[in-house]
Amino acid sequence: MKTKITLINLAAVMAFSSQAMADQDVEKITPDFEKVKGNTQDAKHTPKIKAPKQVKAGEWFPVTISIGHKKQHPSWVEHHVRWISLEADGVEINRVYLHPVMSKPEVTFYIALPDNRTFNKDGDVTKRSDKLVTLRAVEAPTHASQFWSEHKVKVKAKK
Repeated sequence: MKTKITLINLAAVMAFSSQAMADQDVEKITPDFEKVKGNTQDAKHTPKIKAPKQVKAGEWFPVTISIGHKKQHPSWVEHHVRWISLEADGVEINRVYLHPVMSKPEVTFYIALPDNRTFNKDGDVTKRSDKLVTLRAVEAPTHASQFWSEHKVKVKAKK
């Protein structure tokens, strides 16, 4: 019985995807892996980052990433965002994998960032100072190289 439900759901997804493509202007999708796109501005591939410009060290805050700065990226079986990741100063701290048709290419991560710290020989914190952190949102579509955008956040030191 469970197998029949799975096959019915799969058929419904495929039918929905086919109808969605028929309802839209379908562009020709071809492999395009010659070079990393990076922070090249593209209406539907450039990640848009919504995050505060300043936060307190160690406090949780939301970072919302949506794909496409002028037009939302499609979510078809043939053309979708495979994953979205978030980096802080070049280190990946979050990643989410997306399923076509059933996933909107948008995610909100809740993160906390540290301030700058100086330690003594025993490992105790002797000094704290503000820090500027670069958040980078990276997205990987099915038919092209990765695109990314960056957002600077000032982390206020704990007193």
